[in-house]
Amino acid sequence: MRNVLFFGDSNTYGFDPESRAAGTGERFPADVRWCGVAAHELGSSWHVIEEGLNGRTTVHEDPYRLTTHLSGGALLPTLLKSHLPLDAVVIMLGTNDLKPVYSLGRAHLARGMAVLAEAVREFPWPSCAPCPQILLVSPPSLTDAATCGLLAEFDARSIALSKQLADAYAGVAELEGCDFLDAGKVAKVGDFDGVHLDATGHHALGLAVATKLREMAVR
Repeated sequence: MRNVLFFGDSNTYGFDPESRAAGTGERFPADVRWCGVAAHELGSSWHVIEEGLNGRTTVHEDPYRLTTHLSGGALLPTLLKSHLPLDAVVIMLGTNDLKPVYSLGRAHLARGMAVLAEAVREFPWPSCAPCPQILLVSPPSLTDAATCGLLAEFDARSIALSKQLADAYAGVAELEGCDFLDAGKVAKVGDFDGVHLDATGHHALGLAVATKLREMAVR
């Protein structure tokens, strides 16, 4: 059995903005979420662990959300400890880092992901559970719909920066010795809010991640 941890934000959680708006729920079913799609595709020889949280960033706390610790860096070591042994860790974060409240540029966005990769590498892995492989995933770009509404959390600069994440994260992956997947090449955010994957996007991403993990497993 191979154990893989999927660590991410609302798109890993499977947030469904249309259901939230309609008052019928807020999360896609487990078999629709990309983590569930990947689990089905990988089969029974893999154990998929979902750790998605709405609003999660790489290493930053959101001053507008005081009830939840949203820094991925603050929680990741705890999750590594609680879920070991792990064969792979998949990290897809960065969308929330694009919010104007953080005022980050490309270099700082890249640094946030690098810190997470380093957190996995530098964790005190026991001899019976060595350091897992790391797959860094750049999230799909935002669209203009993400800036709509009085309480919109993104702006035009966020959209522009979101289109730079793939190149930035590819560079981080090379420097940190990690594998890399550009989610934007296989999936797009939905039209409803320009931030979150729809069911089609979840399916496509789940298949792509499963394929990548299989490739990594034979090395």
